[in-house]
Amino acid sequence: MNRLQKVLLAIYSVVFVLLVGLLVYVQFFDGAIDFVTTRHLVPVIFAFLLGIVKIITRSGGGASLRAYKRAYADMIKDAFADDRRKLNVLLKALRLMDEEDFEKSLRLLNSLRESCKNNDERYAVSLFTAVDYNYLEDYEKAAAIYEEMIERGLADSRIFSNVLNCYSELGEYEKARNAGLAAVHAEPPNWNAFHNFAWFLFGDGKYEEAEDYAKKALELKGNSVETITLLYVLCTLGGRSGEAELYEKKAVANGRSKQELQEIVRNYIGAGAAS
Repeated sequence: MNRLQKVLLAIYSVVFVLLVGLLVYVQFFDGAIDFVTTRHLVPVIFAFLLGIVKIITRSGGGASLRAYKRAYADMIKDAFADDRRKLNVLLKALRLMDEEDFEKSLRLLNSLRESCKNNDERYAVSLFTAVDYNYLEDYEKAAAIYEEMIERGLADSRIFSNVLNCYSELGEYEKARNAGLAAVHAEPPNWNAFHNFAWFLFGDGKYEEAEDYAKKALELKGNSVETITLLYVLCTLGGRSGEAELYEKKAVANGRSKQELQEIVRNYIGAGAAS
Protein backbone atom coordinates (compact mmCIF):
# COMPACT_ATOMS: atom_id res chain seq x y z
CA MET A 1 0.00 0.00 0.00
CA ASN A 2 1.54 3.31 -1.07
CA ARG A 3 1.43 6.56 0.89
CA LEU A 4 -1.55 8.02 -0.98
CA GLN A 5 -3.56 4.83 -0.42
CA LYS A 6 -2.73 4.92 3.30
CA VAL A 7 -3.86 8.55 3.58
CA LEU A 8 -7.10 7.85 1.70
CA LEU A 9 -7.78 4.77 3.81
CA ALA A 10 -7.27 6.78 7.00
CA ILE A 11 -9.62 9.55 5.83
CA TYR A 12 -12.31 7.13 4.65
CA SER A 13 -12.06 5.11 7.86
CA VAL A 14 -12.41 8.18 10.12
CA VAL A 15 -15.38 9.52 8.15
CA PHE A 16 -16.97 6.05 8.10
CA VAL A 17 -16.70 5.72 11.91
CA LEU A 18 -18.13 9.22 12.41
CA LEU A 19 -21.05 8.48 10.10
CA VAL A 20 -21.82 5.20 11.85
CA GLY A 21 -21.68 7.02 15.18
CA LEU A 22 -24.06 9.64 13.84
CA LEU A 23 -26.43 6.93 12.59
CA VAL A 24 -26.44 5.28 16.02
CA TYR A 25 -27.11 8.64 17.65
CA VAL A 26 -30.02 9.42 15.33
CA GLN A 27 -31.52 5.93 15.57
CA PHE A 28 -31.18 5.03 19.20
CA PHE A 29 -30.85 8.25 21.12
CA ASP A 30 -33.52 10.28 19.33
CA GLY A 31 -30.96 12.76 18.19
CA ALA A 32 -32.75 15.71 16.68
CA ILE A 33 -30.80 16.82 13.64
CA ASP A 34 -33.14 18.43 11.15
CA PHE A 35 -31.15 17.83 8.01
CA VAL A 36 -29.99 14.27 8.84
CA THR A 37 -32.18 11.18 8.65
CA THR A 38 -31.54 7.46 8.44
CA ARG A 39 -32.57 7.63 4.80
CA HIS A 40 -29.71 10.08 4.16
CA LEU A 41 -27.08 8.36 6.25
CA VAL A 42 -27.35 4.73 5.13
CA PRO A 43 -26.38 5.27 1.45
CA VAL A 44 -23.54 7.63 2.45
CA ILE A 45 -22.17 5.07 4.93
CA PHE A 46 -22.48 2.35 2.31
CA ALA A 47 -20.58 4.51 -0.21
CA PHE A 48 -17.72 5.09 2.23
CA LEU A 49 -17.62 1.38 3.06
CA LEU A 50 -17.28 0.57 -0.64
CA GLY A 51 -14.49 3.15 -0.87
CA ILE A 52 -12.58 1.49 1.97
CA VAL A 53 -13.00 -1.95 0.38
CA LYS A 54 -11.80 -0.61 -2.98
CA ILE A 55 -8.68 0.98 -1.48
CA ILE A 56 -7.79 -2.22 0.39
CA THR A 57 -8.43 -4.37 -2.69
CA ARG A 58 -6.26 -2.20 -4.90
CA SER A 59 -3.47 -2.15 -2.37
CA GLY A 60 -3.62 -5.94 -2.45
CA GLY A 61 -2.06 -5.84 -5.86
CA GLY A 62 -4.57 -5.81 -8.74
CA ALA A 63 -3.41 -2.78 -10.68
CA SER A 64 0.12 -2.76 -9.28
CA LEU A 65 0.73 -6.39 -10.27
CA ARG A 66 -0.35 -5.60 -13.82
CA ALA A 67 2.18 -2.77 -13.79
CA TYR A 68 4.95 -5.19 -12.81
CA LYS A 69 3.89 -7.56 -15.59
CA ARG A 70 4.27 -4.73 -18.10
CA ALA A 71 7.56 -3.50 -16.66
CA TYR A 72 9.20 -6.95 -16.72
CA ALA A 73 7.45 -8.31 -19.82
CA ASP A 74 10.70 -9.07 -21.67
CA MET A 75 11.90 -11.21 -18.74
CA ILE A 76 8.59 -12.84 -17.82
CA LYS A 77 7.65 -13.63 -21.44
CA ASP A 78 4.92 -16.31 -21.33
CA ALA A 79 5.77 -17.66 -17.87
CA PHE A 80 2.69 -19.05 -16.09
CA ALA A 81 0.45 -17.75 -18.86
CA ASP A 82 -2.01 -20.56 -18.16
CA ASP A 83 -1.94 -20.24 -14.36
CA ARG A 84 -3.06 -16.87 -13.01
CA ARG A 85 -2.37 -17.82 -9.39
CA LYS A 86 1.27 -18.73 -10.02
CA LEU A 87 1.76 -15.67 -12.22
CA ASN A 88 0.49 -13.49 -9.38
CA VAL A 89 2.95 -15.18 -7.00
CA LEU A 90 5.77 -14.30 -9.43
CA LEU A 91 4.57 -10.70 -9.71
CA LYS A 92 4.24 -10.38 -5.93
CA ALA A 93 7.85 -11.56 -5.65
CA LEU A 94 8.86 -8.76 -8.03
CA ARG A 95 6.94 -6.22 -5.98
CA LEU A 96 8.66 -7.43 -2.81
CA MET A 97 12.01 -7.15 -4.59
CA ASP A 98 11.14 -3.59 -5.57
CA GLU A 99 10.25 -2.89 -1.92
CA GLU A 100 13.65 -4.35 -0.90
CA ASP A 101 12.07 -7.23 1.01
CA PHE A 102 14.39 -9.73 -0.64
CA GLU A 103 13.95 -12.59 1.82
CA LYS A 104 10.17 -12.70 1.30
CA SER A 105 10.67 -12.36 -2.43
CA LEU A 106 12.99 -15.38 -2.36
CA ARG A 107 10.46 -17.45 -0.44
CA LEU A 108 7.81 -16.80 -3.08
CA LEU A 109 10.20 -17.56 -5.93
CA ASN A 110 11.39 -20.78 -4.28
CA SER A 111 7.76 -21.87 -3.92
CA LEU A 112 7.49 -21.70 -7.72
CA ARG A 113 10.72 -23.48 -8.60
CA GLU A 114 9.39 -27.05 -8.62
CA SER A 115 6.29 -26.13 -10.60
CA CYS A 116 8.12 -24.62 -13.60
CA LYS A 117 7.01 -26.49 -16.72
CA ASN A 118 8.75 -24.65 -19.55
CA ASN A 119 11.84 -22.56 -20.25
CA ASP A 120 10.06 -19.20 -19.91
CA GLU A 121 9.03 -20.16 -16.38
CA ARG A 122 12.47 -21.54 -15.47
CA TYR A 123 14.12 -18.42 -16.92
CA ALA A 124 11.95 -15.95 -14.99
CA VAL A 125 12.08 -17.76 -11.64
CA SER A 126 15.84 -18.39 -11.86
CA LEU A 127 16.68 -14.87 -13.04
CA PHE A 128 14.71 -13.09 -10.32
CA THR A 129 16.03 -15.48 -7.67
CA ALA A 130 19.58 -14.64 -8.71
CA VAL A 131 18.79 -10.92 -8.72
CA ASP A 132 17.46 -11.20 -5.16
CA TYR A 133 20.71 -12.85 -4.06
CA ASN A 134 22.64 -10.16 -5.89
CA TYR A 135 20.82 -7.44 -3.93
CA LEU A 136 21.60 -9.37 -0.75
CA GLU A 137 25.26 -9.31 -1.87
CA ASP A 138 25.39 -13.10 -1.90
CA TYR A 139 27.25 -13.13 -5.19
CA GLU A 140 28.27 -16.79 -4.95
CA LYS A 141 24.66 -17.99 -4.86
CA ALA A 142 23.68 -15.58 -7.63
CA ALA A 143 26.58 -16.76 -9.81
CA ALA A 144 25.69 -20.41 -9.17
CA ILE A 145 22.13 -19.82 -10.37
CA TYR A 146 23.34 -18.03 -13.48
CA GLU A 147 25.80 -20.85 -14.21
CA GLU A 148 22.95 -23.36 -13.89
CA MET A 149 20.95 -21.30 -16.39
CA ILE A 150 23.90 -21.32 -18.78
CA GLU A 151 24.26 -25.11 -18.47
CA ARG A 152 20.54 -25.59 -19.18
CA GLY A 153 20.69 -23.41 -22.28
CA LEU A 154 18.60 -20.62 -20.74
CA ALA A 155 21.23 -17.89 -20.92
CA ASP A 156 21.03 -14.77 -23.04
CA SER A 157 23.14 -11.61 -23.03
CA ARG A 158 21.42 -10.41 -19.83
CA ILE A 159 22.41 -13.58 -17.95
CA PHE A 160 26.02 -13.47 -19.12
CA SER A 161 26.21 -9.77 -18.28
CA ASN A 162 24.78 -10.34 -14.80
CA VAL A 163 27.20 -13.15 -14.04
CA LEU A 164 30.04 -10.85 -15.15
CA ASN A 165 28.99 -8.50 -12.33
CA CYS A 166 28.91 -11.37 -9.81
CA TYR A 167 32.39 -12.62 -10.70
CA SER A 168 33.72 -9.08 -10.70
CA GLU A 169 32.41 -8.59 -7.14
CA LEU A 170 33.99 -11.91 -6.15
CA GLY A 171 37.34 -10.86 -7.61
CA GLU A 172 37.29 -13.64 -10.22
CA TYR A 173 38.24 -11.37 -13.10
CA GLU A 174 39.07 -14.04 -15.68
CA LYS A 175 35.62 -15.59 -15.27
CA ALA A 176 34.10 -12.11 -15.38
CA ARG A 177 35.90 -11.33 -18.63
CA ASN A 178 34.78 -14.60 -20.22
CA ALA A 179 31.19 -13.88 -19.19
CA GLY A 180 31.46 -10.40 -20.68
CA LEU A 181 32.72 -11.80 -23.98
CA ALA A 182 29.86 -14.30 -24.04
CA ALA A 183 27.40 -11.45 -23.35
CA VAL A 184 28.55 -9.28 -26.25
CA HIS A 185 28.51 -12.22 -28.67
CA ALA A 186 25.03 -13.41 -27.68
CA GLU A 187 22.11 -12.85 -30.02
CA PRO A 188 20.30 -10.58 -30.35
CA PRO A 189 22.81 -7.78 -29.63
CA ASN A 190 22.09 -6.01 -26.36
CA TRP A 191 23.44 -2.52 -25.77
CA ASN A 192 23.62 -3.08 -22.02
CA ALA A 193 25.89 -6.11 -22.47
CA PHE A 194 28.38 -3.96 -24.43
CA HIS A 195 28.00 -1.09 -21.96
CA ASN A 196 28.50 -3.32 -18.92
CA PHE A 197 31.53 -5.05 -20.43
CA ALA A 198 33.03 -1.67 -21.37
CA TRP A 199 32.80 -0.46 -17.76
CA PHE A 200 34.33 -3.73 -16.54
CA LEU A 201 37.27 -3.35 -18.94
CA PHE A 202 37.68 0.28 -17.91
CA GLY A 203 37.87 -0.76 -14.26
CA ASP A 204 40.43 -3.38 -15.24
CA GLY A 205 42.61 -0.69 -16.84
CA LYS A 206 42.02 -1.87 -20.44
CA TYR A 207 41.07 1.52 -21.82
CA GLU A 208 41.34 0.81 -25.55
CA GLU A 209 39.13 -2.26 -25.33
CA ALA A 210 36.71 -0.41 -23.08
CA GLU A 211 36.39 2.38 -25.65
CA ASP A 212 35.73 -0.08 -28.48
CA TYR A 213 32.89 -1.78 -26.60
CA ALA A 214 31.49 1.53 -25.35
CA LYS A 215 31.26 2.78 -28.93
CA LYS A 216 29.43 -0.41 -29.93
CA ALA A 217 27.02 0.12 -27.05
CA LEU A 218 26.41 3.68 -28.22
CA GLU A 219 25.66 2.42 -31.73
CA LEU A 220 22.85 0.31 -30.24
CA LYS A 221 21.55 3.00 -27.90
CA GLY A 222 22.68 6.48 -28.82
CA ASN A 223 21.16 8.27 -25.82
CA SER A 224 22.74 6.15 -23.06
CA VAL A 225 24.15 8.86 -20.80
CA GLU A 226 26.22 6.33 -18.81
CA THR A 227 27.94 5.06 -21.97
CA ILE A 228 28.50 8.63 -23.20
CA THR A 229 29.96 9.47 -19.79
CA LEU A 230 32.40 6.56 -20.02
CA LEU A 231 33.57 7.72 -23.44
CA TYR A 232 33.94 11.27 -22.10
CA VAL A 233 36.06 9.98 -19.21
CA LEU A 234 38.22 7.83 -21.52
CA CYS A 235 38.85 10.71 -23.90
CA THR A 236 39.59 13.13 -21.04
CA LEU A 237 42.02 10.74 -19.35
CA GLY A 238 43.61 10.10 -22.74
CA GLY A 239 44.20 13.82 -23.32
CA ARG A 240 41.89 13.97 -26.35
CA SER A 241 40.15 17.21 -25.50
CA GLY A 242 38.37 17.62 -28.83
CA GLU A 243 36.64 14.22 -28.60
CA ALA A 244 35.99 14.73 -24.90
CA GLU A 245 34.18 18.00 -25.69
CA LEU A 246 31.90 16.23 -28.19
CA TYR A 247 30.97 13.56 -25.62
CA GLU A 248 30.51 16.25 -22.99
CA LYS A 249 27.92 17.97 -25.20
CA LYS A 250 26.16 14.66 -25.81
CA ALA A 251 26.10 13.87 -22.10
CA VAL A 252 24.69 17.29 -21.23
CA ALA A 253 22.06 16.92 -23.96
CA ASN A 254 20.99 13.65 -22.33
CA GLY A 255 20.64 15.03 -18.81
CA ARG A 256 24.09 15.05 -17.18
CA SER A 257 25.54 18.35 -16.03
CA LYS A 258 29.08 19.55 -16.71
CA GLN A 259 29.70 19.64 -12.97
CA GLU A 260 28.79 15.96 -12.67
CA LEU A 261 31.11 15.05 -15.52
CA GLN A 262 34.00 16.99 -14.02
CA GLU A 263 33.40 15.37 -10.63
CA ILE A 264 33.43 11.90 -12.21
CA VAL A 265 36.73 12.60 -13.93
CA ARG A 266 38.23 13.99 -10.70
CA ASN A 267 37.18 10.82 -8.87
CA TYR A 268 38.91 8.59 -11.41
CA ILE A 269 42.04 10.76 -11.47
CA GLY A 270 42.09 10.64 -7.65
CA ALA A 271 41.63 6.88 -7.65
CA GLY A 272 44.45 6.47 -10.16
CA ALA A 273 46.78 8.64 -8.11
CA ALA A 274 45.93 6.75 -4.93
CA SER A 275 46.71 3.40 -6.55
